[in-house]
Amino acid sequence: MRSPEFMRNGEGTMSPNPRNRGFPTNFQSTVSVQKLRRFNSLILIFRLVTFCFSLASTVFMAMNSHIPNGDAAGEWVSWTNYDAFRYVVAGNAIICLYSLVQMGATIWEILKGTTILPETIQVWFDFSHDQAFAYLLFCANSAGTVMAQALRSGSAWVGQEHSCNEVNAFCIQSAVSISLGFGGAVFLAASTLLSGFKVACWIINGSRFHL
Repeated sequence: MRSPEFMRNGEGTMSPNPRNRGFPTNFQSTVSVQKLRRFNSLILIFRLVTFCFSLASTVFMAMNSHIPNGDAAGEWVSWTNYDAFRYVVAGNAIICLYSLVQMGATIWEILKGTTILPETIQVWFDFSHDQAFAYLLFCANSAGTVMAQALRSGSAWVGQEHSCNEVNAFCIQSAVSISLGFGGAVFLAASTLLSGFKVACWIINGSRFHL
């Protein structure tokens, strides 16, 4: 039979530690990594949808050139004739490039488990740029909306002296492009919320995600 000193020195039995109850540490670590990957996967989806909407908006507006009805010999009515529509194309094209870069960074983080930039810089970079580009996209499409409404109401000419009734395809395609741009703005705003969550976690816990 083992001596009392043996028992007192802790070499005979091990008292259970309440903190060790439940799942093992390595299992908790695996679950945390899976949560972070799911979170980044959600961000990736939002950025992909933003890219698709902005790309579609850019293509629709860039191809928006039509000849007025009954005027086959007349000049083409093009989106390049309007500053607001050029703003729509430029804004959505910029968001396409930005979303493409951010998708690459997110895929890197999912696969490698680390950010491209230092974590502190990365969380603030994502949050600040998401806000700035969401504002840019919203302003661009808002300007396009004002111009499209002016053309539809007749307060502005389509081309030299035409109305939307004569170049209806031009007005419809402009409206579709702007609507797609607003769709991209919505999903970019959603990405901004998730980026803001990362910033909040970094401020509170010193990490980009609450594990």
